[in-house]
Amino acid sequence: MKITESQLRKIVSEEIKNKLQEQEPTVKGKVGKSGASDAEGSLDVKKIAETLKVDESKLKTAVSNIRKGTRNPADNTIFGDVFAALLKASPEDTVKVMNVLKKVSAES
Repeated sequence: MKITESQLRKIVSEEIKNKLQEQEPTVKGKVGKSGASDAEGSLDVKKIAETLKVDESKLKTAVSNIRKGTRNPADNTIFGDVFAALLKASPEDTVKVMNVLKKVSAES
């Protein structure tokens, strides 16, 4: 299965839009910094970091911070690096990462 860059961008944009719409009623029109504190499931940070060749310890810290609701600019940087690497990744690597992300769910 091949995913083009434009398809990936569309998928990510739609997911972000959906998450923002889900959160709006609970935070009175503003999206909180965390958005993931109620997420459940396992996130294999090591697999994502290895697949996309990003710093595993920084990613692990950023994921931990976002779950605690204490996201900071350094976390935003590593998430940006992950997203940039995802855009450059092969279709196979993209599917690997998406399958890891699929294992995490949040109550709406």
